[in-house]
Amino acid sequence: MGYWKYKELFSEFKKPNCNVFFETGTYKGDSVQDALDLRFHTIISIELEEHFFNECFKRFQPLDIWGPRPTEIPNLYLYKGDSSVVMPDILAEKVNSPSMFWLDAHRNGYEPPIKHELEHILNHKINEHTIIIDDLEFVNTSISMDYIKSKVLDKNPNYKFIEAQASDAKQLIITL
Repeated sequence: MGYWKYKELFSEFKKPNCNVFFETGTYKGDSVQDALDLRFHTIISIELEEHFFNECFKRFQPLDIWGPRPTEIPNLYLYKGDSSVVMPDILAEKVNSPSMFWLDAHRNGYEPPIKHELEHILNHKINEHTIIIDDLEFVNTSISMDYIKSKVLDKNPNYKFIEAQASDAKQLIITL
């Protein structure tokens, strides 16, 4: 199990047709490792902080690293950047099937990018993604649960909302 003990949560909500794991907020790569262990075919992670991005990149370097992709099988893509900005292009290029999104990006002292990330996912052509939002205590300071639920249900009225606690933090799972 990964450092943050989320592998069980990812496993529980991974649908049979879900082969893409898309994360915002890489940190040290523990969720990337969990996604590798759970055999997601494509793993995408975006990290804003350069030192965390570099640490994760080095962690997966033994997987045959050349350029911004540590490995080709599974397809592992690590991006350094602001998820609010780079996410739409990555979604358009890399996501062509129902995916699991792990939204865990933070900006120390600034508004978290969750509102933008959620809008990008909801603007995507597929309306069957599983979305897991971490750290609800931080999310609630910038976006309300009513707003999230309203936007998500506008995209697909069949979504269900489940609150969980896989660690010290609380999560919101948005799933069908």
